[in-house]
Amino acid sequence: MEKQSIFISMLYLLLSFIIMGLGINLVAHANLGTSALTLIPLVINELVPLSFGELTMIFNIILVISQVILLGKSFPLLQYFQLIVSFVLGVSVDFWGPMIQNLELNAGEYVEDVMSVIDGLILIGGHDVSPLVYKQEPRKKIGTIKPDRDTNDAVLFQGAVEKGIPVLGVCRGLQLINALLGGSLHQDLSEYEGISIQHDQKAKPEYMTHSISVDQDSYTSRLVDDQSLVNSIHHQIVNELAPGLKASAWSQDKVIEAFESTEDIPLIIGVQWHPEVLFERDPAHLRAFSDLVQRAENFKN
Repeated sequence: MEKQSIFISMLYLLLSFIIMGLGINLVAHANLGTSALTLIPLVINELVPLSFGELTMIFNIILVISQVILLGKSFPLLQYFQLIVSFVLGVSVDFWGPMIQNLELNAGEYVEDVMSVIDGLILIGGHDVSPLVYKQEPRKKIGTIKPDRDTNDAVLFQGAVEKGIPVLGVCRGLQLINALLGGSLHQDLSEYEGISIQHDQKAKPEYMTHSISVDQDSYTSRLVDDQSLVNSIHHQIVNELAPGLKASAWSQDKVIEAFESTEDIPLIIGVQWHPEVLFERDPAHLRAFSDLVQRAENFKN
């Protein structure tokens, strides 16, 4: 069974890359030059891409065949690739033509091309935001930073905002948005005296480990219920909230867990947790992505 699982996992990997080779019509985020997980949605070529629905169908057929019919259970490598496509399940954009061949390019060189073909943008998790972004010096407990990624994310975020393209920030994405709009971060949880719960959970990411309180008058309340359980995989948190943003959810020790911009239908929404790895356990966490799809539809129309 172990050899069979390895074979099926490798088959899944091969099929995934074949599908990506046909062209993915999605730019889910601006996470350049990082892990394989974050590069998948930016794999591009010059062939006419499959539609979002076709891609989703193919990925799910592969998952079902691999896990249920052939194996009857999930294996770690398959779960890894499920995480790769989690963001694909959340966002639909029209994408017709070649784009990024070299992911190390300066985003400023292609931002107009990107903005001309996307309807929504996700900024996802990862490394710490450089404190230079919010005009601070690095302190002892700052983690790994990637200034080039900060710059590329910033260019794409600013391009989206200028054109009215809706944005969803997840974890680091929330933190970076706050910094770019003039807010600041605590560089480490230890800088906030009020911490009383574990925000950098030791459990696997797919487990929900603490509750959040949600402002019932906020737009965010459409996306997540009050006292919902979320995961928590971060050691930086919002300090000063940027002008033009309003907090909409908090942990029980008053850490900001979500914010939104002030429009009736917000252009910008940020969440500190990772809904992309939770919605299989709790389908309610898919709302953050379905809402982005709806906001993107509104922008497109």
